Amino acid sequence: MADFDIPGINHLRSELHTMGANASKKRKLSPMLEPLIRELYEEIRSVIVAGHGFAPIATKIRTTCKVPCSSATVKEIFSRVDREWEKAIGVAALPLSTRKKKEAVK
Repeated sequence: MADFDIPGINHLRSELHTMGANASKKRKLSPMLEPLIRELYEEIRSVIVAGHGFAPIATKIRTTCKVPCSSATVKEIFSRVDREWEKAIGVAALPLSTRKKKEAVK
């Protein structure tokens, strides 16, 4: 223990002990999201082929169906379903490459 006095340190220590004793509230994946993406797979695929990204799709899902989701989660689930459809039907999965920032040209 340090021999210094900072106003509020005991209160902070108490709050940290309380936080450590309780589990954190982590966000959980909505159980409705994956079935929703599976049901709307063809429509989502056509939107991606048309050149739209996953952010507007996630926004539409959040506002229309009230299902919490992020664009990264929608992309992850969609790519998994897309690979499953590729194996089942034989239609090539969409190449969902990660976009990296271009290096600055010297």
